[in-house]
Amino acid sequence: MISMIVAKSRNNVIGAGNTIPWHLPADLRHFKETTQGHTIIMGRLTWESLPFRPLPRRRNMVVTSQPECVNQAESFSTLEAAIAAIGPDEQAFIIGGQQLYQSSMNLVDQIIVSELAIDVEGDRLFPQIDESVWTETNRVAIPNPDIPFEVVTFEKTKFNNTGTETN
Repeated sequence: MISMIVAKSRNNVIGAGNTIPWHLPADLRHFKETTQGHTIIMGRLTWESLPFRPLPRRRNMVVTSQPECVNQAESFSTLEAAIAAIGPDEQAFIIGGQQLYQSSMNLVDQIIVSELAIDVEGDRLFPQIDESVWTETNRVAIPNPDIPFEVVTFEKTKFNNTGTETN
């Protein structure tokens, strides 16, 4: 299964100046607990923004046209090449950035979104989730005194050949 995991503001901002424009330990814990022991796929700018490279106890894959910029991780020239390298029983997570989220929207099975109850300025946005393609299957409010947020899971809506939903 390939999932996408992201934290975004109400106005869909995911980044500003190649950094995350908030510090939210509760969401970082959620990210770690969800992705640990699995494969993570990211773009080069996301890789370069990580304070610890590679992220421990995960298979780190980086999609880049500049493989010389990546050490201590597997590099791939395309997202499709990275996905092809995932084992059949391997759980993988697309972790950013903006371009990878946009290009993988039709390739993933699940989207896990930390929806932050703030609006922020930023230059990187998460694409709109098409509700005709994605169905919300779970929503959990995370108590947090600074920035309230909810973790929302979306699954692809499945249709049979007559156009009726099969979920």
